[in-house]
Amino acid sequence: MESQGVVDRVGEGDRGLRRATSSLRGHSGRWLALLALFALIAWTVELGWWGHLDQSLTDWAAARRKSPMWDPAKTVFDVATPEVALPITLALGMLAAWRRRRWWIAGEAAIRVGLVVASVLLLKPLLAVPGPTRNALGDHGGAFPSGHTTSTLVCVALLLAWLGRPRQLIGRVLVNAVLVVVVGASVIYLHYHFFSDVVGGVVLGLVIATLPLPGRPDSSQRQPT
Repeated sequence: MESQGVVDRVGEGDRGLRRATSSLRGHSGRWLALLALFALIAWTVELGWWGHLDQSLTDWAAARRKSPMWDPAKTVFDVATPEVALPITLALGMLAAWRRRRWWIAGEAAIRVGLVVASVLLLKPLLAVPGPTRNALGDHGGAFPSGHTTSTLVCVALLLAWLGRPRQLIGRVLVNAVLVVVVGASVIYLHYHFFSDVVGGVVLGLVIATLPLPGRPDSSQRQPT
């Protein structure tokens, strides 16, 4: 009887491993699709396909730039700046890991925050896409992708995953979507980015936030979204 129990536990462990592996492969497939989507968006931006839409939205925002929305938008912009949001998220990840004794939280925070910094710093000069205000973004342009929207999506996804609130995945998706829309609208309104920069930043954020991390204990079930 005892040996049969051991066999049963081993069998359950094997089935759990197979389910985890299958789920991880599913996450990998979705992640590769997002990566391909980002590459496609970057290519179309380089070809100038977004030009008319970008300029139309920029002109629409310029006509309303003297409204009372300027100060709130500037506050959102300052808070969502990667130099502010990323260190705070990393520090909160370290604190959460220490308090819960779950050190994978610290590792995940370091990996995803590091990927935001590395990808944005590499892609901006590599693609050299000029924004509405060239001088504010550097001589090379460097508007695409929007670092504000990328860091906002990744940081909010991490924080909501660590908090486990809202409990339902759809709730976390909606909260993140609302905050990303607010940040994206702010950077367009303030004349720092085009719409295409924001779209690229959102997709890049999704690429980083959903990157499968096999070392995470529950990586097959609770990827940040």
